[in-house]
Amino acid sequence: MTDETKHAAQARALLDSEEGFRLLIESVREYAIFMLDSGGYVASWNAGAERIKGYRAHEIIGRHFSTFYAAEDLAAAKPARHLEIAREQGRVEDEGWRLRKDGGRFWANVVITALRDAQGNIRGFAKLTRDLTDQRAREEAEGRAALASEASRLKDDFLAIVSHELRTPLNVIQGQATRLRAGNLSHEDQERAWASLHRNLQLQTRIIEDLLDVSRIVSGKLALRRERVDVLSLVKEAVDEVQTAAAAKDVTVTKEYEPTDARVMGDPLRLRQIVANLLSNAVKFTPSGGRVAVACRRVNDEILLQVSDTGVGIASELLGTLFERFTQGDSSVRRESGGLGLGLAIARELTTRHGGSIEAISGGKGQGATFAMRLPIAAES
Repeated sequence: MTDETKHAAQARALLDSEEGFRLLIESVREYAIFMLDSGGYVASWNAGAERIKGYRAHEIIGRHFSTFYAAEDLAAAKPARHLEIAREQGRVEDEGWRLRKDGGRFWANVVITALRDAQGNIRGFAKLTRDLTDQRAREEAEGRAALASEASRLKDDFLAIVSHELRTPLNVIQGQATRLRAGNLSHEDQERAWASLHRNLQLQTRIIEDLLDVSRIVSGKLALRRERVDVLSLVKEAVDEVQTAAAAKDVTVTKEYEPTDARVMGDPLRLRQIVANLLSNAVKFTPSGGRVAVACRRVNDEILLQVSDTGVGIASELLGTLFERFTQGDSSVRRESGGLGLGLAIARELTTRHGGSIEAISGGKGQGATFAMRLPIAAES
């Protein structure tokens, strides 16, 4: 075979291979595969593009590929940005809504690849589009099913927690009432029984009030009074009230107050509720012999309240969800500490509605915790 014959055979083989590749691309129906010129105008079209997008070749070749983009993407200059990224980085991949010929939308995975000649000049772009509408619908359906399952689990957990938490004080109240009714208790035993009744009635009331507060928050019916409030005085009163519970557990409460005439604008009852919740939580989660430190001072244009304890601490993975409803460090039904896990969620909601913020800091389990509440100081009247 002469050199001329050899080169001619290679040329025919190349033409045959190029023609075969073209026919292969044009016959693919699963994917839209087509070419854009350097300006983004459609230069070729395959069977998959016709099936997915609805255009015949003579209807779309010569039109700009932005035809396939929704109005919001056109307003954001998405087509031009995609070509620019492909020019700079060689390719770009995107998922989003695209338009068919009939105006219907489909969820597409799109890859645009820049095509360069031997000198590195852009000759055009290859564009591959996959229709993922059905896949996305299946994933969304699975997601909804998972959410429904999780919601059902949370409902069951909630009912179990509420049942347990309501039944516990009720059992005590029933037991003490039975003992008192029998009439054979000594004076000291009667006093203890009445004190137990009082404590458990308060616990029952708190649980019910927490549930009602959450209901008001969710329904948007939580109303706040607005007046100038001396937060420091409110904190002092709340600390005095928690001293009895702290002493009963042999927990020391220390105080550090910085005198200030600053006031905040808010609802005094709700602000007191926040402070009381932080203090009672600190005492509740601090073991015997531990310490709770309360500090209140002005920092720039805010009142800062910090409640620190040497208690059980908070695992790092729980810090992000601590202020969500029905959350505590231990999520089992029979938590030693008791409670519905609503107090901190309510405290955050109330603090936010007062224009403030609240955060929790802890080094981990066994490292204690600090809760910091910041409230904006009201302008002088």
